[in-house]
Amino acid sequence: MTVLTPGRTDPAQPVSRPAPRALLLLIGCSLAVFLAVGLLVHWRVTGQFDRWLLGLVGSPEGSWTAQVAVAVTRLGDATPLLTILIVAGVLVPVRWGVGWRLIALPSAAAVVAFSTSSVIKQLTARARPPSVHWASTAHGFAFPSGHATTATAGYLVLAVLISGLMPTARRRRAVRGAGIAVAFLVGASRIVLAVHWPTDVIAGWALGTAVAAATLALAQLPTGSGPSGHSAPPATEPPR
Repeated sequence: MTVLTPGRTDPAQPVSRPAPRALLLLIGCSLAVFLAVGLLVHWRVTGQFDRWLLGLVGSPEGSWTAQVAVAVTRLGDATPLLTILIVAGVLVPVRWGVGWRLIALPSAAAVVAFSTSSVIKQLTARARPPSVHWASTAHGFAFPSGHATTATAGYLVLAVLISGLMPTARRRRAVRGAGIAVAFLVGASRIVLAVHWPTDVIAGWALGTAVAAATLALAQLPTGSGPSGHSAPPATEPPR
């Protein structure tokens, strides 16, 4: 029976990483969704859908749903987001003794996502919903949602990297599901606060997913390498 010491994972346990082909497919699909939504917005065919969904889930300022949304949306603000990513990236390597990727990659993905969404906002120059309906402050153009884009990229990369350290498939799914849930809630909070059209958020989710997948694809290690950059032995039946 293999004995594990605190602070180390099973050396025979392979690190779970998304396959390069799966990442490339995810990049392509996400960009396709982003471009499709962008074209529909450009052709002005999303107005009825945007107004309907915004009217359905938008909350007045001061309501309990708006207060919850304000708290959730802060997870996508630049300072809290980077703080969470960096702190998680530092604490996890200390616990498991893994490499620099958990510190650098989620923050890098968030910065790239924020910069990309900011440039696209200037190019599209889409106006936000009428400010009379806002339940929070906002500034700048609307498309795509910067919060949805940045949170999706940062939290997905963090979740995928941490899930790769989990010893069971169930735990890996739970960690990745948590990352997806946080990204979804941050984006949804922008609609609840009525500071973004729903299509802004959908496009942000798609763009953020593409950035996350691209970050993970670019950072892929050679086959047989673990997260710390050292070669991991192949998975075998542990000695009895």
